[in-house]
This record gives sequence, structure tokens and C-alpha cells, in this order.
Amino acid sequence: MLRTDKAKEVNGDSALDTIVRVHNDLERAGEEQAVITEFATEAELEDELEADADSES
Repeated sequence: MLRTDKAKEVNGDSALDTIVRVHNDLERAGEEQAVITEFATEAELEDELEADADSES
């Protein structure tokens, strides 16, 4: 999760580089499961949290 003030610093290339680095590090560590990365706005995250809370009640 990126802080709002840092999100503007991340461009497509740096985001992709980070995802590839994490994937490679996990693979070297013996992780065999696929790494899944999702992107969402703050509003989308809040909506998802609300939906999760509603489903738990």
C-alpha cells in the first residue's frame, strides 16, 4: 500500500520494476505460488473494506 504523498512518485516503470523484484525475490526464496498484485484507489479500498464489513455482519 502506498501513502498518498508517495503515490505520485511511482510511475509505470518503477511500479513494474518493484513487482518484478518482489516476484524474483520470492522465487529465489523458494516460493512457488503465483504473486498477485492488485491496484486500487483509496476510494476503492474503502469501498472494499465496507463491503467486507457488511458481509461479516
